[in-house]
Formats: sequence, C-alpha cells, structure tokens
Amino acid sequence: MRLLEAMKNIVNNALKYSPRGETVDVRVQKAGTEVRFSVSDSGPGLNEDDLDRLFKPFQRLAQQPTDGEVSLGLGLYLVNEIISRHDGEVDVETTKGEGSTFTLVLPTASVSAKHP
Repeated sequence: MRLLEAMKNIVNNALKYSPRGETVDVRVQKAGTEVRFSVSDSGPGLNEDDLDRLFKPFQRLAQQPTDGEVSLGLGLYLVNEIISRHDGEVDVETTKGEGSTFTLVLPTASVSAKHP
C-alpha cells in the first residue's frame, strides 16, 4: 500500500506542476534486478536550491502548483522515506523551464519455490 502511495504522489506532483493540458508520461520498466517507475512532466523544472531541499520535510519549493493547489512540503519527503524502506531510491532528472522526471527504483522481489 505504501508503494502505491509513493507512486500516486509522484504522478499527482507531475499533474500539479504541469501546465493545464500538457501530457504527463508514466513508464514502468524491469531492468535486470530492478523495477523503474518513472513519471515525466513538462512543468517548470527545479533549480539547484530546490534540488538541495527536495526530500526534506516541510520544504516548499520555488515553483508553485499551476492551479493554485496546496502544497505542505511533505509529499516528496514521504516518497523518499517509503522507497528507502523498500531498499530503493528516488532519481530526479530536471531541466529548468523544461520539466522533470522522477524515477522510483526498486529491487525486484525474489520468489522462492514452495514445496508441499
């Protein structure tokens, strides 16, 4: 349930910070022993100061949501906590003025065969 919460959060953020009518791209890939859940937007992107504060609690970033939505500054902090507790990491690629891609990188689950 927590992984789903983290995924929903980064999708919601992409929608919240993208201009109305723009597309948000969601991709899931399995690469070797990891699964990558990526969300890309065409929002304002992040500056260096924002990147330094991105995963800290109660940090509001320079960019504001495009439709006046409320931001408490906890979403990405919680995403990072959830993903870390599942032995994963959060990658961020961003270009100021062109958008961002947030990727949740998680190890694949190992399945052991059970014998009766």
